[in-house]
Amino acid sequence: STLQSPTHTFTTAGTHRVALIASNGSGSSLKIKDVAVSASTSGSGAVTSSIRSFTTSDGWRWNLPQVAISGDRSAWLRLSAGEAETETIVYLRFVDAQGQLVLERRLSIALGQSALNDITAYGLEGVYNLEIVASRKIVPVLAQQREVSEIERRSLDENP
Repeated sequence: STLQSPTHTFTTAGTHRVALIASNGSGSSLKIKDVAVSASTSGSGAVTSSIRSFTTSDGWRWNLPQVAISGDRSAWLRLSAGEAETETIVYLRFVDAQGQLVLERRLSIALGQSALNDITAYGLEGVYNLEIVASRKIVPVLAQQREVSEIERRSLDENP
């Protein structure tokens, strides 16, 4: 896909090999990963993951609007920092529809590492705008599971 935040629905349980190719004017990079997909226990029968990228205008403050958080669906925030001499400090903020700060967490990215944080572990439920402020330039990405609607599932079954 050439979309910024593509999604894919696996219609069968098992381990699936996925590839991500990122390209720009300097070249491209390939990452291949095996993803374990379990069968859904809901009535619709399928679960999909979406990868959403944050936006920034300056590389220090990041935003991702309309993030639905529920305890029954995974939501993982991956933070990657560029070359740094020390750890990178990040402030993750959950802001409600009225613009009020609901929760703020201080996170850190170890030297030369990426950090993976389960944002459903904070006990929030609802729709929030996520804001990130970092001490250095970072790359934040959110991966979420969502249930596929009956209409989407039928379309997938008819057009695999």
